[in-house]
Amino acid sequence: MTIDNFDRFKNIQTEEFTSSDTWTRPSGIDYVYVEACAGGGGGSRNNSVGINEGGQKGSSFSGWVNVAGNLSITIGAAGVGASSDSDGGNGGNTVFGTTTLIGGTGGDNDNDSAAKRGDTLELFGGQGGKSNSTAGDNASGYGCGGGASSSAGYDGGDGSAGFVRITWNN
Repeated sequence: MTIDNFDRFKNIQTEEFTSSDTWTRPSGIDYVYVEACAGGGGGSRNNSVGINEGGQKGSSFSGWVNVAGNLSITIGAAGVGASSDSDGGNGGNTVFGTTTLIGGTGGDNDNDSAAKRGDTLELFGGQGGKSNSTAGDNASGYGCGGGASSSAGYDGGDGSAGFVRITWNN
Protein backbone atom coordinates (compact mmCIF):
# COMPACT_ATOMS: atom_id res chain seq x y z
CA MET A 1 0.00 0.00 0.00
CA THR A 2 1.38 3.36 -0.99
CA ILE A 3 1.01 6.62 0.86
CA ASP A 4 -1.48 7.76 -1.82
CA ASN A 5 -3.95 5.09 -0.67
CA PHE A 6 -4.12 6.71 2.77
CA ASP A 7 -5.45 9.99 1.32
CA ARG A 8 -8.97 8.60 1.28
CA PHE A 9 -8.91 8.41 5.10
CA LYS A 10 -7.72 11.95 5.83
CA ASN A 11 -11.22 13.44 5.83
CA ILE A 12 -12.94 11.10 8.27
CA GLN A 13 -15.53 12.94 10.37
CA THR A 14 -17.21 11.78 13.59
CA GLU A 15 -20.13 13.23 15.49
CA GLU A 16 -21.26 11.92 18.90
CA PHE A 17 -24.68 12.41 20.47
CA THR A 18 -25.42 12.12 24.18
CA SER A 19 -28.68 14.07 23.91
CA SER A 20 -31.44 14.09 21.31
CA ASP A 21 -30.65 16.10 18.18
CA THR A 22 -30.49 15.91 14.37
CA TRP A 23 -27.47 14.79 12.36
CA THR A 24 -27.21 16.88 9.19
CA ARG A 25 -26.15 14.83 6.18
CA PRO A 26 -23.29 16.46 4.26
CA SER A 27 -23.76 16.72 0.51
CA GLY A 28 -22.54 13.62 -1.34
CA ILE A 29 -22.58 11.30 1.68
CA ASP A 30 -24.63 8.14 1.09
CA TYR A 31 -23.31 5.78 3.79
CA VAL A 32 -22.30 6.35 7.40
CA TYR A 33 -21.02 4.02 10.11
CA VAL A 34 -23.26 4.14 13.18
CA GLU A 35 -22.50 2.93 16.71
CA ALA A 36 -25.42 3.28 19.10
CA CYS A 37 -27.04 1.92 22.25
CA ALA A 38 -30.22 2.40 24.23
CA GLY A 39 -30.38 3.36 27.91
CA GLY A 40 -29.62 0.72 30.56
CA GLY A 41 -32.21 -0.34 33.16
CA GLY A 42 -32.06 0.67 36.82
CA GLY A 43 -31.37 -1.73 39.71
CA SER A 44 -34.14 -2.96 41.99
CA ARG A 45 -34.85 -2.55 45.71
CA ASN A 46 -36.66 -4.89 48.10
CA ASN A 47 -37.53 -3.73 51.62
CA SER A 48 -37.82 -7.17 53.18
CA VAL A 49 -34.97 -9.24 51.72
CA GLY A 50 -31.66 -8.43 50.12
CA ILE A 51 -32.36 -10.38 46.94
CA ASN A 52 -32.49 -7.94 44.04
CA GLU A 53 -31.49 -7.78 40.41
CA GLY A 54 -29.35 -5.29 38.52
CA GLY A 55 -30.68 -3.52 35.43
CA GLN A 56 -30.18 -4.99 31.97
CA LYS A 57 -28.02 -3.32 29.32
CA GLY A 58 -29.71 -1.47 26.47
CA SER A 59 -29.67 -3.02 23.01
CA SER A 60 -26.88 -1.88 20.71
CA PHE A 61 -26.01 -1.56 17.02
CA SER A 62 -22.86 -1.00 15.01
CA GLY A 63 -22.75 -1.06 11.22
CA TRP A 64 -23.08 0.78 7.94
CA VAL A 65 -26.31 2.67 7.23
CA ASN A 66 -27.52 4.10 3.91
CA VAL A 67 -28.64 7.70 4.48
CA ALA A 68 -30.83 9.66 2.08
CA GLY A 69 -31.15 12.75 4.29
CA ASN A 70 -30.73 14.09 7.80
CA LEU A 71 -31.12 11.66 10.73
CA SER A 72 -33.34 12.50 13.66
CA ILE A 73 -31.74 11.13 16.84
CA THR A 74 -33.42 10.36 20.16
CA ILE A 75 -31.15 9.27 23.01
CA GLY A 76 -32.58 6.73 25.46
CA ALA A 77 -32.68 7.89 29.05
CA ALA A 78 -31.04 5.95 31.88
CA GLY A 79 -33.34 3.67 33.84
CA VAL A 80 -33.79 4.98 37.39
CA GLY A 81 -32.79 2.75 40.29
CA ALA A 82 -35.68 1.84 42.58
CA SER A 83 -36.02 4.03 45.68
CA SER A 84 -38.95 2.09 47.10
CA ASP A 85 -39.92 -1.58 47.28
CA SER A 86 -40.09 -2.06 43.48
CA ASP A 87 -38.38 -3.02 40.24
CA GLY A 88 -35.84 -0.67 38.70
CA GLY A 89 -37.00 1.62 35.89
CA ASN A 90 -36.57 0.60 32.27
CA GLY A 91 -33.96 2.35 30.12
CA GLY A 92 -35.24 4.52 27.28
CA ASN A 93 -35.17 3.60 23.59
CA THR A 94 -32.57 5.18 21.32
CA VAL A 95 -33.74 6.03 17.80
CA PHE A 96 -31.67 7.10 14.77
CA GLY A 97 -33.59 7.58 11.54
CA THR A 98 -36.03 4.66 11.35
CA THR A 99 -34.02 2.32 13.60
CA THR A 100 -35.12 1.83 17.21
CA LEU A 101 -32.92 0.23 19.87
CA ILE A 102 -34.82 -1.03 22.92
CA GLY A 103 -33.84 0.15 26.40
CA GLY A 104 -32.72 -2.31 29.08
CA THR A 105 -35.28 -3.75 31.48
CA GLY A 106 -35.15 -2.59 35.08
CA GLY A 107 -34.03 -5.14 37.69
CA ASP A 108 -36.67 -7.41 39.27
CA ASN A 109 -37.12 -7.03 43.03
CA ASP A 110 -38.67 -10.50 43.30
CA ASN A 111 -35.55 -12.17 42.00
CA ASP A 112 -34.91 -15.45 43.81
CA SER A 113 -31.14 -15.52 43.56
CA ALA A 114 -28.38 -13.45 45.09
CA ALA A 115 -28.20 -9.74 44.28
CA LYS A 116 -26.20 -9.00 41.15
CA ARG A 117 -24.52 -6.19 39.32
CA GLY A 118 -26.06 -4.52 36.29
CA ASP A 119 -25.25 -5.75 32.79
CA THR A 120 -22.24 -4.23 31.03
CA LEU A 121 -22.32 -3.13 27.39
CA GLU A 122 -18.64 -3.49 26.45
CA LEU A 123 -18.98 -1.64 23.15
CA PHE A 124 -18.91 1.72 24.94
CA GLY A 125 -16.52 0.97 27.78
CA GLY A 126 -18.94 1.34 30.68
CA GLN A 127 -19.56 -0.96 33.62
CA GLY A 128 -22.81 -2.19 35.09
CA GLY A 129 -23.29 -0.90 38.62
CA LYS A 130 -22.03 -3.22 41.38
CA SER A 131 -24.29 -4.77 43.93
CA ASN A 132 -23.15 -3.48 47.33
CA SER A 133 -23.97 -4.33 50.91
CA THR A 134 -25.95 -1.09 50.85
CA ALA A 135 -27.24 0.76 47.75
CA GLY A 136 -26.46 -0.50 44.25
CA ASP A 137 -23.86 1.47 42.29
CA ASN A 138 -24.83 3.61 39.34
CA ALA A 139 -23.66 2.36 35.94
CA SER A 140 -20.87 4.12 34.04
CA GLY A 141 -20.31 4.62 30.31
CA TYR A 142 -23.31 4.24 28.01
CA GLY A 143 -26.19 1.77 27.93
CA CYS A 144 -25.23 -0.22 31.06
CA GLY A 145 -27.54 -1.44 33.83
CA GLY A 146 -27.56 -0.12 37.39
CA GLY A 147 -26.56 -2.37 40.28
CA ALA A 148 -29.02 -3.90 42.73
CA SER A 149 -29.02 -3.24 46.43
CA SER A 150 -27.97 -6.36 48.31
CA SER A 151 -29.44 -5.42 51.69
CA ALA A 152 -33.10 -4.81 52.46
CA GLY A 153 -34.17 -1.17 52.32
CA TYR A 154 -31.39 0.28 50.14
CA ASP A 155 -31.87 1.86 46.70
CA GLY A 156 -30.93 0.30 43.38
CA GLY A 157 -28.37 2.06 41.17
CA ASP A 158 -29.27 4.04 38.06
CA GLY A 159 -28.52 2.68 34.59
CA SER A 160 -26.60 4.82 32.09
CA ALA A 161 -28.09 6.71 29.15
CA GLY A 162 -27.84 5.76 25.49
CA PHE A 163 -25.44 7.10 22.90
CA VAL A 164 -25.04 7.52 19.11
CA ARG A 165 -21.78 7.98 17.18
CA ILE A 166 -21.86 8.61 13.42
CA THR A 167 -18.70 8.38 11.29
CA TRP A 168 -18.30 9.22 7.59
CA ASN A 169 -15.57 10.04 5.08
CA ASN A 170 -16.13 13.52 3.69
